[in-house]
Amino acid sequence: MGNYGKPKKIVGRNFRANLLLYSCIILGCYALFNVNKFFIKDFERGYSATGMVYVAFIVIANLFLLLFLILPYILFKTFPKFYFYDEGFTRGKNGAFIYYEKMDYFFVPGFIKGKDFLEIRYTNNEGEWKAIQGQPYPSNGFNLFQQDFVNINYPKAMKCLENNEKLEFLFNDPKKKIIAFGRKNYMKKKLEQAMKIIVTRESITFDNEVYEWDKYKIFVNLGNIIVKEQDGTNILSLGPDALIHRTNLLEAIVSTLGKK
Repeated sequence: MGNYGKPKKIVGRNFRANLLLYSCIILGCYALFNVNKFFIKDFERGYSATGMVYVAFIVIANLFLLLFLILPYILFKTFPKFYFYDEGFTRGKNGAFIYYEKMDYFFVPGFIKGKDFLEIRYTNNEGEWKAIQGQPYPSNGFNLFQQDFVNINYPKAMKCLENNEKLEFLFNDPKKKIIAFGRKNYMKKKLEQAMKIIVTRESITFDNEVYEWDKYKIFVNLGNIIVKEQDGTNILSLGPDALIHRTNLLEAIVSTLGKK
């Protein structure tokens, strides 16, 4: 492990995922033992009846069972523990350190609203898109990921706004579904379709629609970014399906500027 200090939190697979993996290992070992026990007892009869065909059958049966045992090993490697630190995280004990300062990300929401997420798509330090599957991990396992990302980037973002600079976030039209096969094609389509949210000290802009902070009610509610007229008439609502990049940072900014 790199010299990052002691991790603040370690998140591993949830109970359901571990139960499935260890059940596969136990059943695979049980089957391997009993199948070979049978072959040892039956070898003389089987070999005398079919010769080398019987030996080939034994080899094929063992290879099949070994593949069944290799699958949990692959899943262990695919879904490692995550080690969280103040400035970033590692995927696995000896994984590359991903800095929050350099990272972009968005959540792919689960099928049940407000429950879990299917994936986190994030960029590594070189800007390459990676994915974290959500289902094998606890639903609150990445809360620290979100909090620390904001802790690192929020002060810098607010300083940029104070210096009259603008911030840009990407989002997709929630009504326009992204249909693509494979992660690379999905990311390509998403980035091609993405629209911009532009934040300044005076306003927030959603795809060229400008809303000034002091003329509208702009706030965050249950993970949705909402824009209303002063009389309460709803104008716009962006939720998880909009796939907003760095959504937690944007929510923190909206919560600050929208209250002014």
